[in-house]
Amino acid sequence: MDGIGISFLCGSSVRPCCSPNEQRMIAAGLPRYHYLIIKLLYSTGMKASKAPTVDGFVAEAPAEARPVLGQLRSVIKAAVPEADETMGYGKPYYKYHGWMVGITLYTKHLGVEIWGGLAEEDRQELEALGYKTGSKNFQIQYTQEVPATLLTRLVKAQAKRNEEKSASADR
Repeated sequence: MDGIGISFLCGSSVRPCCSPNEQRMIAAGLPRYHYLIIKLLYSTGMKASKAPTVDGFVAEAPAEARPVLGQLRSVIKAAVPEADETMGYGKPYYKYHGWMVGITLYTKHLGVEIWGGLAEEDRQELEALGYKTGSKNFQIQYTQEVPATLLTRLVKAQAKRNEEKSASADR
């Protein structure tokens, strides 16, 4: 199908509706939204990994990201030693009675997602320390220190929420 363009009628002219890569994916039978999701991930600078393990993820990460990834892993494992470390959606996740923490690799920073979200007080504390925050996550630039004490508190709080939710579901 290479070279055959998928086109649509626009006014009086016919022009391609999508890029050659998108045309190849559509011709291969993949829904158009698969291509759009992949395109969105790459446009945000997110680096989805194909590594089957977190060790593999760290090994293929840029050299400047590895120390921060190592610190994050150490803090999370120390906070909840029983947590399972796994890969999902091309990034590391930590699970304990459910999803707890995810780490996303970007071009110049790491995103740390706390599954249950960040309280307003936690966001303010992170922002006061120089970290950008969202409703469920915060960014750590490769040049920033990991906020170990605060991250430990956040991870332990999420583990406790997961335990409580799991216990109530078992009743």
